[in-house]
Amino acid sequence: MRNYYYKYRSRWKKVVGIFIAVAGIIIVFSIAPMKLLLFLIGLAMIAIGVLLIKMR
Repeated sequence: MRNYYYKYRSRWKKVVGIFIAVAGIIIVFSIAPMKLLLFLIGLAMIAIGVLLIKMR
């Protein structure tokens, strides 16, 4: 059971890490309009919130 939990947790960390990295790249290169940046930041906050809820 512990092994499965670690795999699930590790996968979420990778997904959130990749998402935050992509958002950071978009911000650095400033190729997106302001609404898209706010949308990406909002999605990142939702993903982090879900992770915090899952972690007890």
